[in-house]
Parts: sequence; structure tokens; C-alpha cells
Amino acid sequence: MCSGTVIAPNVVLTAGHCAEQIATGQPDEPSGYAVVTGNVDWTASPRQVSGVSRVVIYPAFNRSSLIGDAALLILSTSTTQPPLALASYPSDSRLLEAGTSAIVAGWGETEKEPKDVTERLQWAPTVMQLAGFCESEAFSTPFYEGYELCTTYPPDFETGVCFGDSGGPLLALDPAGSDVVELGLVSRGYGECSTHYPTVFTRSDLIASWVREWVNAVKPSLQATPIPSILSPVPEQKITDAPAAGPAGAPAGRRLEGVWRGTLGKEAKSIGLVIGSAGHRLTALAATVVYRCRSGHLITEPLHRLSNDESWPLTATDNFTIRFSAGRENDTVAGAIDPTGARMSGTLTGTLDTQRYGLCSTGAVPWSARHSVASASSSTRAAAGSYYAQTDEGDRIVLGVVPDGKRLDRLEFSAVYECPRHHSLHITRSFLTPRNRRTLGRFGAFTIHLEERGYRGRVDGTFALASKHTVFGTLKAIAFTRFGWCHTGVIPWAT
Repeated sequence: MCSGTVIAPNVVLTAGHCAEQIATGQPDEPSGYAVVTGNVDWTASPRQVSGVSRVVIYPAFNRSSLIGDAALLILSTSTTQPPLALASYPSDSRLLEAGTSAIVAGWGETEKEPKDVTERLQWAPTVMQLAGFCESEAFSTPFYEGYELCTTYPPDFETGVCFGDSGGPLLALDPAGSDVVELGLVSRGYGECSTHYPTVFTRSDLIASWVREWVNAVKPSLQATPIPSILSPVPEQKITDAPAAGPAGAPAGRRLEGVWRGTLGKEAKSIGLVIGSAGHRLTALAATVVYRCRSGHLITEPLHRLSNDESWPLTATDNFTIRFSAGRENDTVAGAIDPTGARMSGTLTGTLDTQRYGLCSTGAVPWSARHSVASASSSTRAAAGSYYAQTDEGDRIVLGVVPDGKRLDRLEFSAVYECPRHHSLHITRSFLTPRNRRTLGRFGAFTIHLEERGYRGRVDGTFALASKHTVFGTLKAIAFTRFGWCHTGVIPWAT
């Protein structure tokens, strides 16, 4: 049916479209699978055959565009075959550059309409290509730079993939030249098995943190029992673990709680995170994200996950994965805290499907943050009074909280607004928020509309309470001026 790779004794990585019903999005029944390992000829001995106890589809898999085309098969009995390492960002990023020599492998068909099923593993050399090569309108489906890799084998174009190769690996030597890493997994080809068209792969480095999460969650506690050598599913074993199961307390000697602030991507956009007072749950995240569209346009949007009743556990290794989905936007933020507790880093990936510019994406954006507050308060609401904040550009922001500490009633800030025809204005405004504003919890978002004294505009913001006297968030304002509609873009701020 498909190919795959062993990434842990009881976990096999394959393509998402190999593991679900494309029409409904429902995962295939685990009992329908038999996974063969241990021989390049899957019909010959010696070999190992495992049943599947669980099918896990990558949460960001888009079955219409095939972005995030990945899935895991959790084996009922482990294989003794050595696992392959997945490429990681940024250590293996050089391997993703155009011109890198690689190998693609799989048990796929060797011609469009074969007479017999392929029994022996096929492998072939290929070469990484620039994204523009796969973005040609001559190809039947779009190519999404930042989420996918594109290869072919010039100048004679002798190699490619065919039906059954899906989920198979794209392999290369690591930067040190000492080990093999999997750069991607086969997602699709063009031209129905023609080697004159490129092959498209799901990037391994984008799913690596998700894979690690599941590998750790389903890791066998004891040595696996011998595996039957007949091609039939073994009895199912119920897997009760789940990703990020159960928070682990902060390791001794480290203070993780409080605000973490840092930068995101080459544009040095802002990211902020809050870890709760117990030190083992991430309770807020806010960031400024740049999406690049196929049309060449850039879209800057605030990304925030601020809630009164939701948080994300840090695992024993102090890592986390948060997924955002709102309308046509899908984002995943993965991160980890280093062993010293001094730095947090990770990657952000996202897509934004717009009516005007089509599909826009961030690619794999690295971020890092450092601890900026010693400890966080367990308070569930903002304290009454004024909060004096500062933007990255040095402008001042003042937020006023009513005496009962439940509502934001005043906002003052100064910022540069960008206007049509390259005009700009530096505007200072004070906003009084409506009295019927909903309760201001520890984390939340707000919108203020104002049309008075010659000002017509709107402010969208986020508010994250780290302690009774420490907050951070974002602001985004638009206003109608003598130059027309002007906007600030997203302004990160913190006390």
C-alpha cells in the first residue's frame, strides 16, 4: 500500500494520505494494517511482521493541499530494526538547500501500470531543487515552500516516485557526514509516475517535535516479545498513553515560572510566553507572525492563545506543542526549555488561506526567548490601577484597570501609523473602554472602537497577566486620517 520508516522500536512514520480515508478524514482501522520490516524483500525471510494498535494523523494535515502529509503507525509489537533519525532545525538546515544530493527509497511501482506488485525495495539518487522549480504552473497542484521539499535528478531526469512510494524517506548524510538523516517523506509526484516531473516531500524537520512527543508517549516499558514471522496482524494492544501525558514538576534548582520574552524569525518579531507559578504549565503565548504569500505579498498578524481556563503541560523534558486553528488559519508552535532553564527555543509553522492572496505560509520559523521575570503570581485577575508598558520601539502604553480588578477601562498609547502613498503619522490617543466590557481575566483579548473628536478607528489587543504588576501583549490599531486609512501593524509590548 505505502512505504514508511522505523523511527522508534514501536513507531513507523508514513504519509498522512496512507493512513486515513481522504473523503472523510477518518483514520483507517488499525486492524487493517500489517507492517513488514527487516528485509529489502518484504516477502522473504528473515523478516518481522507487526500489527498496528493505533493510527495517528498529523494534526495539521490538510487533505486538500496535502500540507503536513504525515502519520504514525503505533506497532502492537516492536521491531528490532534500527530507527532513522529525522532532520531537525536548524542543525540540518544546510541539507535542505538546492543542490544537496540525496536518496529516495520505497516499495512503489516501477511503471505506471505494472503487472506485478513490487516486492523488493527500490532506491534512487535525486537532487534538492529550488522552490521555484516546483512552483511552475505547468504542474498540476501547487507547491508550498516552507512545508515541502522538491527534488528531481537532472540532467537526464531518470529517477522519481510512483504509487506505493508514499511515506518513503528522502535520505542524506548529516552535516558531519557520519550518519543518515531523513529529510522528508514522499507526499506526491506529478505526471503519474513520470520521472521528468519533480517529487514533493513533507519536510521532516517540521514534524520532528510532534513525532518526538508521540515516541515518548508510547515508549515500551519492557523489552518487546518475539515478533511473529507470518503476514497477519497480531492481537491489538491498547495504548492508553497520550502526547504530553501528565506534567512533570520543574527540575530542582530551576525557576521556570514567569514571563519569557524573545524574538521570532529573521524579521526579529516579538514572542512572549508565560509559565504558571507551579513551573510546569505554559499558560499564555503571544507572537507577531509574518506570512509569505505565493503572490509575493507579506501579511503580518498577531498570534495569541490567551484563555482563562486553558494551559499546556510541559513534559518531563520541558517541551510543548500548541496548535492554533481559527477560520482559515492554522499554526503550530513547538518549544523546549534548555537543561539550565535559562533559555527557551523552538519553531513556529503556520498557514493562512486568504481570499485575496491565496495560501500564505510562515515556513519553519525559529524562535528563542529568555526569562525576564523571577516569578509569576497565582492571581486570576489583574490588580486595580495603571500598568505602564513599553513597546519594542520605546513608545509608552498605559492600561487602566477598574478598582474591582475585573475590567480594562482605559488605554493610552503612542505609535507610528503607516498610511497610503508612503505617508506616516505619529499619533497619541487615549481610549476609554465601554462600561459593558466583559470580565478581564488573567489572559484575554479586547477590541476598542472609537469615533469621536475627529478620530475614527479601532484597536485590537491582547493582555496577559504574569503577576499582579507584570503584563505583556500586543496592540494593532487602524485610524481614518487626512491620508486615508492608516495602521500601526502589530505592536508587542510588556511592562
